[in-house]
Amino acid sequence: MKKQLFSVLTLGAAAVLGLTACGGGDGSPGTQAPTSYEISLRADKTSLPVNIGGQGPGIGAYAPYTTTLYVRATERGHDVPEGTPFACNIATGLDSGVLYYLDGENDPEDDDGNITPSRAIVLESNAGRASFHVHAIDRVGQVEVVCSVTDAAGISHSATEIITVGSGGAGHAGMPASVVYQAGRRYLGSAGNLQNIPNSMSLQAIVRDELGQAVADPARANVQVRILRNTEAAKGARLFGASGGDVVQATTRGGVADFSIASGPERGAILLEMTVDRFDNDVTNGIQDPIAQLLSVTVVHGISAEPLRMMPSETIAATVGEEIEPLPLEAEGGEAPYRWTALDSLPDGLTLTPSGILYGLPTAASGTYVVPVQVMDQFGEYDEGEIIIAVSFEPLAIKIDGMPSSVAPGASVAFAVDAIGGVPPYQWELIGSSWLSIDSNGIVRGTAPGTDGTHSFVIQVTDDAGTVKRVNASIEVKTP
Repeated sequence: MKKQLFSVLTLGAAAVLGLTACGGGDGSPGTQAPTSYEISLRADKTSLPVNIGGQGPGIGAYAPYTTTLYVRATERGHDVPEGTPFACNIATGLDSGVLYYLDGENDPEDDDGNITPSRAIVLESNAGRASFHVHAIDRVGQVEVVCSVTDAAGISHSATEIITVGSGGAGHAGMPASVVYQAGRRYLGSAGNLQNIPNSMSLQAIVRDELGQAVADPARANVQVRILRNTEAAKGARLFGASGGDVVQATTRGGVADFSIASGPERGAILLEMTVDRFDNDVTNGIQDPIAQLLSVTVVHGISAEPLRMMPSETIAATVGEEIEPLPLEAEGGEAPYRWTALDSLPDGLTLTPSGILYGLPTAASGTYVVPVQVMDQFGEYDEGEIIIAVSFEPLAIKIDGMPSSVAPGASVAFAVDAIGGVPPYQWELIGSSWLSIDSNGIVRGTAPGTDGTHSFVIQVTDDAGTVKRVNASIEVKTP
């Protein structure tokens, strides 16, 4: 069959419910003018579920959100000529459904190849008949579809069909099932902050029923908002709506209730509890079936250009009974000055100042101590890391046992070295000799070269705290 299709109003594919022209049909009479033309319009299903998931249109058992409509026109009991145009459109209810033309060949598509919905289409009759589709979208309502045909005298004849989207249910249908929020800002400044960050903002509570629809506008307040006084930032904070204080009650319009909050002088998080009553959508007469949602409002003293970060430090070596050189801890970003705190006990005798200086005279047992540390900037932002302190009973030193002062050319050489103090275990290295080597136990071995001469080298040890100690040594190769 030959078809002509145009869209009077094209909608986004995610937004609607549609019509499709697909062939012939039969139907019951609609509204008629007193002329020789008669037009009828009927639907396979006059009730569709709400399409809250945004499922696309289709035909058959796996397309529950789509119904097929059939339009037919006759003249004195005979079908009007093939090609007679039918004009069909959604007169009311466009928020609940749309029209699609799903013939599989001439479907109107967008640039991405998606079949597009319309508010109105024109269908050419096939032996006086045509069909199309209505597709439900995400709002409860009634879709009024009107089809018309014009006779040879220029008189228009029309028929109407009503498709109900979301017929509702029993019990508490339409009562609140969820409450969520949206905010005008991501955070608040504390009262009196020096960066002039606003310390109040508007919030909205969005109340929906079990179908995700906005609850009906109530006569009395149906949302209650309360500040939970369990954080430092909550001190001095206030809510504003029809009244002000710790608790406000607000009334939704189109499912949305407005209120606002002002911060106090402290930074941190303010917890708000939003509550609605599923029993009767009214919070002024007591809440019998509460549905609640918590939201956290962040309060800051200021915002830094770069986030605060504690800089890593090397292992700190300390010897029992010896004062350590004062060591500053470092951070970057945030807003100086910084304040430092050890989150666990430091080795006995050591202190970390609020400005981040580690000092003291160690008296702790030998060992390696890992201490978590926090740094906080002047806005109250913080970062955490750790410092590693290796405590030993005496300073690291090297002891050499049995090293010969001279050997004959080609003679075998073997002697031992040992580490004293520091923090075991130790790592050994011999530097500057081509014929001597040292193993992990501190044993030095080698074979003397065949020519006379004095051979100098360095013995190095590194303890578990990263402390390094070196000694210079030499062996003379001399022919007897």
